[in-house]
Amino acid sequence: MDWQSGMNEAIKYIEDNLDKSIDYEITARFICCSVGEFQRIFSILTGVSLSEYIRRRRLTLAACDLQNSNEKVIDIAFKYGYDSHASFTRAFRKLHNTSPSLARKEGVILRTYPRISFNFMVQGIKEIDYKIEEKDSTTFIGINKKMSTKNKEHFHSIWLFWREFEETRMYDILRKYSDEELVYAVSTYCNEPSSFNYMASVKYNGSPINDNLELLTVKPQTYAVFNVPKQDEANIGCFIERIYNEWLPSTKYKLTGDAEIECCKEDGTVILMPISNHIEP
Repeated sequence: MDWQSGMNEAIKYIEDNLDKSIDYEITARFICCSVGEFQRIFSILTGVSLSEYIRRRRLTLAACDLQNSNEKVIDIAFKYGYDSHASFTRAFRKLHNTSPSLARKEGVILRTYPRISFNFMVQGIKEIDYKIEEKDSTTFIGINKKMSTKNKEHFHSIWLFWREFEETRMYDILRKYSDEELVYAVSTYCNEPSSFNYMASVKYNGSPINDNLELLTVKPQTYAVFNVPKQDEANIGCFIERIYNEWLPSTKYKLTGDAEIECCKEDGTVILMPISNHIEP
């Protein structure tokens, strides 16, 4: 199954189970990745978190049920995963600007969030250069921060993180533990919904640690390596979106869910995406 088909199959599973329990593990399997990775990719591609998309779609269908059936409000609330009349009413009012009971009246304006579908446009007008490299196991040392994937806000949070990194002269501390001058950003997935770990780091040389820092060992891995074009340096997030939207659908490689790495060099930024070391026929 290719990337585009996998994403659309994940959406089909979600849509088929909006009135049931949705297993995020199943959604992630459609594109052969971890739950955390799927949530991050979904947020990057759509601008909304996976949980928020599901909430909006359930409340859209709930409004249809209210207008087209005689079901009790509490039964519709239970149907779409709310455990009380009050919690359903709060969520419904937040989305539709009216109460569930008033939604049944003629002429009431309600809000619809349509089903998402993925139809990637791979145009080739702006090429994406890459190379495939094998990397040995590497240990990084640095400071880690948990980032949210909700509504692309993590791009701004990452920018604030690096600004603080510079203002506190954290590099001077990290430099003591590395034999090179390069700085790395390492993203890893965690078990908490809609979040991932983001680490500003250097390659660790094994020196005794006298500071409040974390170690992270990345296993040997095959990477797709991208040099960020100069015009995209100011907004790397847009280039990462192109990798997901254009490069992945056009190559049949699959992400493994392991650590993603950005390396900040004097001549630009390099992005390393962990991929499976085979291409499907």
